Amino acid sequence: DSWKFEIYGLDENNSGVIEATENAMLACEADDMFTFNANGTGVFAGGAEPCSMGEPATISFNWSLSNNGTELAIFAAPEKINKLDENILDVFYMDHNSLGQPAKYIRRFKH
Repeated sequence: DSWKFEIYGLDENNSGVIEATENAMLACEADDMFTFNANGTGVFAGGAEPCSMGEPATISFNWSLSNNGTELAIFAAPEKINKLDENILDVFYMDHNSLGQPAKYIRRFKH
């Protein structure tokens, strides 16, 4: 099952949504795909526009669910699952905005 990056960034105003001004996604990431296999492995495919010279076409990764299926780890530390259905995968971890207030760093994938 493949998921495409939709948007990501720090929710500076704590609205729960990444607005256009908060979006940190690069144009070269818009065609990136993440495929999650049932066995806990996956493949990242960088798409037609690489973000850096020499970027591999695909990168294998491991993923896992934790905390009773409420957290998803891809490449790094677990992120909390905000929404997961047949169309949207929305995860976040806590960080701080420019004022030093707690804020969510949100990553959203879509089918």
